[in-house]
Amino acid sequence: MPLNAAFRPLITRAALVVMLVVLTVNVFAQSQRTITLGTSIVGQIEEDAPAQVYTYTATAGEVFSVAVTSEAGLALTLTVTDAAGNLLATSTDTTAVGGVSVVNIALSEGVNYVTVFPAAGVTTNTVGAFRLVAEGEGGGSTTEQPVVEATNAPDETSPTAETPTDTTAT
Repeated sequence: MPLNAAFRPLITRAALVVMLVVLTVNVFAQSQRTITLGTSIVGQIEEDAPAQVYTYTATAGEVFSVAVTSEAGLALTLTVTDAAGNLLATSTDTTAVGGVSVVNIALSEGVNYVTVFPAAGVTTNTVGAFRLVAEGEGGGSTTEQPVVEATNAPDETSPTAETPTDTTAT
């Protein structure tokens, strides 16, 4: 394997982090949106607004989970960062199945940022609607480890569709 091929993933990851920070700062300056736990937020990725940034103010030791669902064909990346710009969690829907989530993230006390933007390197739609829902537990210590998962949501036809109910006989 050529030497430059070995460094390509590192360069790509570094470029993604730089892009994330720039997008977060630019978009956050344009409009600030606050997350309320348990409340669904409908967002829109547009060509002139390729990233959507939301804030959540956490207490010490708070654990946080966030899920984003979208129309199939819109591959998204979800990141959670603290006020200092430290990446706390990230997940990417690389197959454009319509969902991505991060679970059991220990947040930094104070303002934290959730950013949603089109996945880099995935050939899919780059504009479309999504729905974001966050859940959390108040301050206190936790022994649970963060879980990052891409969620297949084939039954959802739009980000505003209700979650399908289980109709399986028991």
